[in-house]
Amino acid sequence: MSEEKFSVTGIDVSENMIKIAESNESPNAEFLNYDFFDFSSTKKFDGILAWDSFFHFPKEKQKDIYSRTGSLLKSGGYLLFTHGNMDNEHIDKMMGESFYYSCLSKDKIYQLLNDNGFEIEYAYEDFIEMETHRSLVVLAKKK
Repeated sequence: MSEEKFSVTGIDVSENMIKIAESNESPNAEFLNYDFFDFSSTKKFDGILAWDSFFHFPKEKQKDIYSRTGSLLKSGGYLLFTHGNMDNEHIDKMMGESFYYSCLSKDKIYQLLNDNGFEIEYAYEDFIEMETHRSLVVLAKKK
């Protein structure tokens, strides 16, 4: 996307993920090593993409995701994200490593989106693409 004259800002708590992103030499892109909940910006964004990330946040912080993203978006901006669809917390394996997962129920997520000024454009459960499965994919627009 950055090749198309879009400005892209990527954040990740992992320094290694930032290094991988920077190695792609994407024009008009900056990558910052931040915890999502510590990141702030005076700039408002047109869109936020959170693919396979929100469900790795601690369960006690799940309810704060939507106020944080809402504060970073322009009015009319979009939030596209993947998530679990039921209240859950567990540890599982991915690529041979233990990974933490947590989420709220889809109804609670929808309520939090609404409470934080979002309108759901679409939501897909059991989304499958190229043999990968996501429990929930949501596109929401900030009012």
